[in-house]
Amino acid sequence: MQAQITGPNRCSLELHMGLDDFIASGQMAMLSKVNLCSPEELLIDHLPEGLDWDDDQEVETAFAQACEMATQVAVSRVRLDEQDICFIREELIPNLQFWPTEAEVA
Repeated sequence: MQAQITGPNRCSLELHMGLDDFIASGQMAMLSKVNLCSPEELLIDHLPEGLDWDDDQEVETAFAQACEMATQVAVSRVRLDEQDICFIREELIPNLQFWPTEAEVA
């Protein structure tokens, strides 16, 4: 994963780390505590409905945008690499719990 981080003093840094490390970071831990959820749930909450899980490009774009939105754009210009996509496929997707939408319940 590559991303740009903007600090409180408007200083920007280039970040290079795995998506798994980003999810385990202090920033995500703090944000998930504030939102009363896990870091994974925080990302999943920002994924679009109707995501084509078989399309690597669509999954990459969706998770990159979810990283930006989950951090309230403190992290921007997110690009995921093949290792991140593998992590999503092997670790995140199998453990996803989807809640039914109101339309599905009715």
